[in-house]
Amino acid sequence: MLSPRCFSSLVAFLVLISLLMGFGPSAVAQTWVPAASMATPRYWHAATVLQNGKVLVVGGDMGGYNFVSSPELYDPATDTWSPAGIMPLPRFGHNASLLPNGKVLVTGGWALVGNTFTNAEFYNPATNTWSSAAPMVGGRYGHAQVSLPDGKVLVAGGWNNAWLASAELYDPATNAWTPAASMTQARHGIWSNATVMTPPPIPGAPQRPWSRPGATPLARWYQTEWSW
Repeated sequence: MLSPRCFSSLVAFLVLISLLMGFGPSAVAQTWVPAASMATPRYWHAATVLQNGKVLVVGGDMGGYNFVSSPELYDPATDTWSPAGIMPLPRFGHNASLLPNGKVLVTGGWALVGNTFTNAEFYNPATNTWSSAAPMVGGRYGHAQVSLPDGKVLVAGGWNNAWLASAELYDPATNAWTPAASMTQARHGIWSNATVMTPPPIPGAPQRPWSRPGATPLARWYQTEWSW
């Protein structure tokens, strides 16, 4: 058993090693600095980092159900915003994912009372244009959305006159949606609270995304070869 002095020395040594290896607090203070303001104020929008390092901001509400149809691009190299075309449908409560081909898939959302979208759209950074994607099986907003390692996109939960437990898979190769296994608990307002776990928590199991809504302490796993 280590004496208190030896234990203290060991702890100090481990802290020193962690700092030298970059695992400890940085010597440079981490702070927030202002960035350039968007041309259009908005909330409940979606933001996606593109392959070129720029950030696409899509949709949202300016307040009073004044929904935004003008996306914007942020360039961190110049700290500037520029227009990113015009979405066919203004919306908020939608979600967006970057696809392997560099395009962004925007799904669902809400614009008017009782009007929950099934439609989906592509943004192409190469041409700064929008085009239609196949519509989802069911309309939803406030849902989670995540790109999977195989290139497909999982959409889960949300709201459509009630909290949803349903989920869908989008295949960019076929531009088609198929139902996925429903979650064991319906949930809404989870937006971007989904991610792909790497490495898998179970040795030998495929990668799987998970959702953690703020309204419930329960988490759910979706495994691409299994179920929730």
